[in-house]
Amino acid sequence: MDKAKFPTVTLASGQHIPILGLGMSHHGGYSHNALLYALRNCGIRHIDTAKRYGNEAFVGKAIAESGVNREELWITTKLWPGDYGYQNTIQACLDSCERLGLEYLDGLQHFDLYLMHWPDAHVPGKTAREIRAETWQAMEDLYRRAHRYHALLICLWAEVASRSSVVRHFRPIHCDQLRLLNDVNKKREKT
Repeated sequence: MDKAKFPTVTLASGQHIPILGLGMSHHGGYSHNALLYALRNCGIRHIDTAKRYGNEAFVGKAIAESGVNREELWITTKLWPGDYGYQNTIQACLDSCERLGLEYLDGLQHFDLYLMHWPDAHVPGKTAREIRAETWQAMEDLYRRAHRYHALLICLWAEVASRSSVVRHFRPIHCDQLRLLNDVNKKREKT
């Protein structure tokens, strides 16, 4: 059977994200055979999952079993608010990579799109805005570590997200706060 080749959207970074992806669901909605079939027979190359769904390890197993080269895939996963904050974000990213079995180039593990799943975070002694800022900084640092590779670690307000239903969790003010933080960080890098 000929596999479909789905069109892609070119991002400002030059990366190409398939316009059609297969979204995973909470653990009870995951189907190993369906994911294998989609990868092997339908040409699906974009997989969207999240730590919260409890199926990253299953998705990783299906990717390995599918025989599809990693370079052909676009993997999206999401950071859960319980893992927000600088150190927690770094560790959660590495843990998700491990569960997904993603090791790529020089041992650097990554997915292609890493999203903040939800805007609210409850950390004693800090505001949700402060936690989002710490989380964003960690995501930028992860991106800088991986930028020369295929990795693209970004937050929801970026160009993909502006066309994504996932944005429904973030209100414009949340996106504006992260956009402002990003602009400040870019100015710091230039000086």
